[in-house]
Amino acid sequence: MISHEELMEEIFSESWDYLEELKKSKKGRTVYYNSDRIKQIFDIVIKLENKSNNFSADDIHDFIASQTNCQILTEFKDKLNSYLSSTVETFEFYFNIGRSLNFPFGYEIGTGKLYPYNKLPVDVQQHFPNSDGTSASGNKHNECWYMHITIESVGDNKAIEKAYEQYQRNISIYKFAYLSGSYFPKKGQYRTRYVAKISDRFLNVAYDFTPYELNRNEEYDNLVSSLSEIVTGKETTDLKVRIIGVIDLYGMIQEDTPLHIRFTLCVIALESVLLSGDDKDSSIRKKLAEKLLSY
Repeated sequence: MISHEELMEEIFSESWDYLEELKKSKKGRTVYYNSDRIKQIFDIVIKLENKSNNFSADDIHDFIASQTNCQILTEFKDKLNSYLSSTVETFEFYFNIGRSLNFPFGYEIGTGKLYPYNKLPVDVQQHFPNSDGTSASGNKHNECWYMHITIESVGDNKAIEKAYEQYQRNISIYKFAYLSGSYFPKKGQYRTRYVAKISDRFLNVAYDFTPYELNRNEEYDNLVSSLSEIVTGKETTDLKVRIIGVIDLYGMIQEDTPLHIRFTLCVIALESVLLSGDDKDSSIRKKLAEKLLSY
């Protein structure tokens, strides 16, 4: 088994070579990106304990790219070692989800909590676009609601990856609980941003915004709460994994998703929750697969 020290030496060597490669690039450090080399380095990094959950390949690239003025190997080693050993930071993400009706402040969906614009921290409000008070979707800011998600990470890119995954899953919980086509908006209708606050700094990230208009019905609160508990619970079971898979699959359906694709996603979701690993060779699973191949 490779020791921690041997892994670190391999990371140092590969990263230094990549830094030299990056320095020689005519494209410049902000453009050059060798995905194969970065993947090779990242594959070594994630062998270190607790690194895969706090860094992404892009984080490793960005760090190395920031060191182009470094000319001494030992200095580079110290900086890279310090970066990989950095203390985890708390990222407070705020996603614009559009208009939401009949929700109490702090309503929980999965890992997220809903708040109207005027209940956001003042410094967060100032980081959303359009100074005239209008959001990217055309709604007044005081009509918009935001999903607050807390993430722990070292790398900014890894934090964004984790937050966006949770945001999508939280919305999927709501779509699945209501089973209503009114929660299937067209994807990427607007270009906007989400904001992350980390201590005294902010991340502003542009993305394709899918505006929702969520209208709460109190009769569904218990179901939303139960699904949220499944998603956020620390205990991992086979059934929990399968239920989360169903939520994620159902959440992929959008307004413009063709009917036969919707049907296929629903059948796959049904299969995943009803058939366990022990059923993988069953005639039911085979028949489902055969049917899906015909579409």
